[in-house]
Amino acid sequence: MQEYEEYKKQLQEHILEYLPREFQGAAVSFQTVTKEWGEEEGIIIQTPWHNSAPIIYLQDWYQRYRETGDLEETIQGIADMRVFLFERENGLQRIIEEQKLTDYEQIKDQIFPMVIHSEIQKEYLENNHLVYRDLMDLAVIYKVKVAEFGGDRGWMPVTERLLETYQVTEEELYAQSMENMHRESKIHTMVIANGNEKEMFFDPMFADVQPEEWKDYLDKSLMMVRDMSLPGGAGVLCNQEVLQKLAEAAGEDLIIIPSSVEEILVLRADDGFSSLSLDTMIQSVNSTDVLPGQVLSDHAYYYSRQEQELMTFSEYEERRMEQNPLQEYLRRSSARRFSPLDLER
Repeated sequence: MQEYEEYKKQLQEHILEYLPREFQGAAVSFQTVTKEWGEEEGIIIQTPWHNSAPIIYLQDWYQRYRETGDLEETIQGIADMRVFLFERENGLQRIIEEQKLTDYEQIKDQIFPMVIHSEIQKEYLENNHLVYRDLMDLAVIYKVKVAEFGGDRGWMPVTERLLETYQVTEEELYAQSMENMHRESKIHTMVIANGNEKEMFFDPMFADVQPEEWKDYLDKSLMMVRDMSLPGGAGVLCNQEVLQKLAEAAGEDLIIIPSSVEEILVLRADDGFSSLSLDTMIQSVNSTDVLPGQVLSDHAYYYSRQEQELMTFSEYEERRMEQNPLQEYLRRSSARRFSPLDLER
């Protein structure tokens, strides 16, 4: 059984033998990438006529080789993966050309917002030169809906270069994405109360919403909320109409827990919660149960029904402290702890 360095040497010497002629003359190299969970090494097979190439990580392939002892199988598997990625790159280019994704008038109705954390995803924002605007400590980015392989929906992020091609401002892009979101919105909610799941879908204008029904469930448990029309369901945070409807149904302000980029959790606000206990719980869940790329934020948010304003929960507490320091101090002192187990009730 070859050790890892010898395995890499065999890959470098023989991988091109397993690839079609389009790859002959390609440069084969290795690169170590720092991930959130540590370092991973991968192989890069770059053809002369491309400025960049995807990296194929080797850990799983080497582990498979150690389990089977079949060197040719793993080399062939890596070669097949590179061909798949090559075809996908070419396919995406065809999609861009066929769907005229660089023509703003042609695609403006397919631009939608996505919410991510501006600090957690800082490298993603900067390295890809994405267009975005701040929403508290979050960032609203923009993605174009495209038809991908097999008819599945895919999303292409709007970069600074693409925005220049569109010849519109970020403000115009934001306004267009909001218009599209409200037009196409498909709100999906789910509540788990007393071991029973209740699932509800609502149309964009909430024609079938029964406030009493929402209030009943918000009284009893957390409500999962997401917009299934968006590239990330937690983009519902951009939709003030939805947040206001929920707050009106609850008859109270809302506390919002950022479950992931795909969804948020909503519960009625009361004096029994504190940002400290909620933020501690969120950070604990993020570190154990949420994939790094899916983390939306590490603290809770607060929606004021009267002010119709979204803010961080800690900012809301600071405002209360300024208004009545003693009352807010006593409230925080008596606030109950919130644990991940509460999410299952």
